[in-house]
Amino acid sequence: DLYDLPFEDNSFDTVYSSHVLEHLDNPTAAIEESIRVARKRIIHIAPDGNIDGVNHGSPHLHYFNRINYKELFKDKGLREISYKPILDNHINSLIAVYDIN
Repeated sequence: DLYDLPFEDNSFDTVYSSHVLEHLDNPTAAIEESIRVARKRIIHIAPDGNIDGVNHGSPHLHYFNRINYKELFKDKGLREISYKPILDNHINSLIAVYDIN
């Protein structure tokens, strides 16, 4: 359960997810849970835009762009290390890396 991970606070130096948040009913709650179990940093990667035409997996519940993806991390007491789009031949991605304060 990504909303209630079975770990104590600050259990991991880094918490990482790749192409998960767009599939969740509540990506904000999952980010908050990743912050809870992270000691140093979180890294989350999501596709940039609507990629349903090339997506061969489960359906996406959310579509992110450079603006609304960054909003997911706002007001959470984090320090941005890196936030950038990565261009790829298959799926462009948005990468967010934050320090836990």
